[in-house]
Amino acid sequence: MSVDLLNNDFWVRKATAAFRRLDLNKDGTLSRDDMKIFQERAVQLANMTPHQIEVFAKKNAELIALSFGDNDHHITLEEFLSVNSKNADQIGTSTIPDMMFDIIDTDNDGEISAHEYAVFFQIVGFDQKLVPEAFQAIDADKDGTISRKEFADAYVEYCKGTDESHPSRHMFGHM
Repeated sequence: MSVDLLNNDFWVRKATAAFRRLDLNKDGTLSRDDMKIFQERAVQLANMTPHQIEVFAKKNAELIALSFGDNDHHITLEEFLSVNSKNADQIGTSTIPDMMFDIIDTDNDGEISAHEYAVFFQIVGFDQKLVPEAFQAIDADKDGTISRKEFADAYVEYCKGTDESHPSRHMFGHM
């Protein structure tokens, strides 16, 4: 990558905000515990059918395995920044955008509705007032749903972008 992300103030602020939002148990690290909290909240808030819960749990387990492997490592902010800056160019070719899309698309219809995005914000404790702006920023074609491609494009830009004016900056709410 031509930009040293760790020396880009906007990228560091954005990645730090993402880390803090994903640290659901607020212990200062990312761990399997945070992913378990995420799953428990999703099951509670998304009104999923038993089949949807089973599919969601499988997708969440895949993301946990990808993120933490077989150990119960606790990822610090410094590790998160380092790994994400080094892997930013590969995010578009990874399975993470698809996994995230599938986790948010709780009814498995291949699109993320405004309601599903609002539930996602609620699960991770984001301010619900930010949902409309975030949703509209990702819904590039303004058809009222977020397609897999729209989500992946915004996610990739969010993960590696350094342009403070790009709409993806709102993907997970304000920093």
